[in-house]
Amino acid sequence: MIVLNDRKRIRDYVVSRLYRPPDGMFPEGSYEAIGFENASGGLLGGVIYNNYTGHDIELSGAGEPGWLSPLNLHAIFAYPFMTLDLKRCSCSCAKGNKNARKFVQRLGFRMEGVRRAGHWSGQDEVHYGMLFLECKWLDDRWVEGYGKEFTEAA
Repeated sequence: MIVLNDRKRIRDYVVSRLYRPPDGMFPEGSYEAIGFENASGGLLGGVIYNNYTGHDIELSGAGEPGWLSPLNLHAIFAYPFMTLDLKRCSCSCAKGNKNARKFVQRLGFRMEGVRRAGHWSGQDEVHYGMLFLECKWLDDRWVEGYGKEFTEAA
């Protein structure tokens, strides 16, 4: 089940799964969030949208194995591309986090650059971007799936 109106709970869930994040990451009022619950109401995963610039937004997410179903991915990408009408979205991860880097590339993000010692962990930070036209998670099915509910609720 999709969760739209519980930003703090989703933020706390995502941040708790990051490796030693700094205090105050994603201050209240500076982000939006989407979460996904199991049948008993426990969070399975979530995405935080922050650093909105008017043409780009950054995604940060975490979850349990298997939380990213095709319908959930429709909902995740419907917000930046369909609701906000952005042309691109971004994400970044520590250069040493090879699993995260492979994962975001499988989602369709392309590597755009490295910021030396730019990650909050002190490592180099790898930046990725995805243009609307490159998003493979939005097609005609999003209208009938979670995406429509998400954009109508927002």
